[in-house]
Amino acid sequence: MATSRSGKPAANRTRTIAGPSTTPETVIALTLPTAFAPGSRRESCFDVQTLTVPPSSHGERLDRFLRDSLDLGRKEAMDLIAAGSVELTRGERRLRRLKKSDLVEEGDRIEVHWTGPSRAEPDPEVAPAILFESELAIVCEKPAGLPSGAVRGQPRGNLAAGLLALYPEMAEVGHGPMEPGLVHRLDTWTSGLLAAARTREGFSLLTGSLQSGALEKKYLAIVSLRKQSGVELGSVLEIESDLEPDPDKARRVRLKDGSRYRTQATLLAESGERALLEVRAGRAYRHQIRAHLAALGFPLVGDELYGSSDLESSPRHALHAYYLASAEVPVFRVRSALPDDLRALMGPTFDTSSLGLF
Repeated sequence: MATSRSGKPAANRTRTIAGPSTTPETVIALTLPTAFAPGSRRESCFDVQTLTVPPSSHGERLDRFLRDSLDLGRKEAMDLIAAGSVELTRGERRLRRLKKSDLVEEGDRIEVHWTGPSRAEPDPEVAPAILFESELAIVCEKPAGLPSGAVRGQPRGNLAAGLLALYPEMAEVGHGPMEPGLVHRLDTWTSGLLAAARTREGFSLLTGSLQSGALEKKYLAIVSLRKQSGVELGSVLEIESDLEPDPDKARRVRLKDGSRYRTQATLLAESGERALLEVRAGRAYRHQIRAHLAALGFPLVGDELYGSSDLESSPRHALHAYYLASAEVPVFRVRSALPDDLRALMGPTFDTSSLGLF
């Protein structure tokens, strides 16, 4: 029933395949930079979480380091510090009375003492748009800036909490109590479609579809287009690698030898020094699309974490999950239009309707 409700650096393999039939066949040879070492966000599953400051974060403000390392909002990081929930060990000195403006140093050990509930709690103030609903599952739109799941001490203000207010039965479904119902996740600043299960049967069916590839996910990405890149409209780029957390940079991932994770991107449109890509990643690793596109030399606009220099006009990385479809029960096909903030990055006259996506 469809309804609407508010409420390690390494050499890795790259290749290209033919462009769509509407354009001449294009073959592009792209070499992955061997020195590229893009880490994943580290989440808390414990009462005390310990972080070690890497060289790349030396000299950062404490609140900024916590925000980047734990994917917290500005106020969340400040509140933790003000509440005395953050302790810092530097050599043999242990500092407890910290200020948000204190600067961290390489090798500092920081302990975050989480308090409060260890599960998502219903939050009726989070009202995601529901684009598909059945007795088994729903598909909703997550706005940019809203975390997918809860973290310890922050049970509300996330998508899972909003869905729990609409569908209390999700409390007994999912990967765990911090993300009830969610079949997969999106980065906090990635917008777009997410599937969630209302029953254990629905969760089993959808996670099985995700593993088998029957759950199809597509993204729209706006990237910086290199001059003389040789990439033409209709080109399809593909990269394969393994991925792992980057030990030298909190939150990032880096590429390493292997082929477990594949990303495929089609160039749909250009506008000045930017391009719109349709991206497929299948069963994706955290930050896979962001790391793979950056490795190819096409970082997402606004993605400072992965080396974008195009930051001024975008408050977030330009990635939107626009298409989600299941070929197996529960069957659905849902699309989400490119948000206004991302469409504006392509210029005032850019019109996605001409692409035939929606």
